[in-house]
Amino acid sequence: MKALILSVAIALLFATNLLAQMWAVQVQDTGTGGQGSGTVVAVHDEVRDGWRYGLVATASHVVENSSGIRVVFENGKSASRCSVVERDRNNDIALVRCLVPEDVKAVKISDVAAKEGDKISYVGRGRRKFSGEVSALAFEDEIWADVTFVPGDSGGSVLLDGKIIGVISGGMRWSPNKPQRTWPGRSNNLQPFKVMYDRAMQSKSWVSGQRVQSRLGNT
Repeated sequence: MKALILSVAIALLFATNLLAQMWAVQVQDTGTGGQGSGTVVAVHDEVRDGWRYGLVATASHVVENSSGIRVVFENGKSASRCSVVERDRNNDIALVRCLVPEDVKAVKISDVAAKEGDKISYVGRGRRKFSGEVSALAFEDEIWADVTFVPGDSGGSVLLDGKIIGVISGGMRWSPNKPQRTWPGRSNNLQPFKVMYDRAMQSKSWVSGQRVQSRLGNT
């Protein structure tokens, strides 16, 4: 009996963890076939046909020259009529609006920025999870950590105590002959991301999200 209860508890914990991580998405350039990672950071309360209007954070360079954007969710669904609403090239952050399945929740946003010595975690390509320590801050808005990024990690979430503080940007080339990895890892800190997020949440497109949702159409 105890073994059965333990098995059920583990299964429920595993299922809850999966549900909690569904905010981690793939962001695809439908024109070039390139892809990066992203994070659902906001969703509207209203549901229409199983979808809600939402915002996905990713790296600016992932969607900068895109002729079309598709967001792929962990449950296998995808939203193809997506568009950039905010972009900060200097800090390499972008916000993409798209439809989000009703069972996907947004990740919580941190109230505090990371500082040197903090342990931060990342969710990259294919929901690859890894962590590192902040080794240096550049101008307070950029984090350097002794981690290695691989193609597709760009735009993934950077987390402090389980809350998002920014997105993965990149780093210096690790191998001049086969530049498939970058090290050390570079990402933005809370301030530039929060400025962009707050502005987007006050925009007409967010306030009138249902009208935007009708224009986005089916996925």
